[in-house]
Amino acid sequence: MIVYPVRRSVTPFMWFVVALLSLYLATVGFFWVFAAPTQTDLQIMAAVLGGAIAVVGVVGFLAYRKRWIYRVPRVGTVVLAAYLLAAGLILVIVWIVAQLLFINPYDVILVAIVML
Repeated sequence: MIVYPVRRSVTPFMWFVVALLSLYLATVGFFWVFAAPTQTDLQIMAAVLGGAIAVVGVVGFLAYRKRWIYRVPRVGTVVLAAYLLAAGLILVIVWIVAQLLFINPYDVILVAIVML
């Protein structure tokens, strides 16, 4: 009996890239529709979100390629690590955007405390 290898039309890496790009476009589109920003604000937000998506993509790809998930014995630890990574990235993004939006340093600190 001859067994032919299964050919995938789209690799898992391509699905990962498509998911990241879709998330990026949806977020920028959401910001554009509901915030009605100026062109400069939209460019700044697109750059900040692009950097965040790039960091998520690199960390996710490294975790997948180096099989970090298999080195952790419990699933709960993996979920906790992913949650902490996501929360840390969100805090950094909010801190950067808050510094760009608010003139008063008190407002920036207030936003960071609310995010915690």
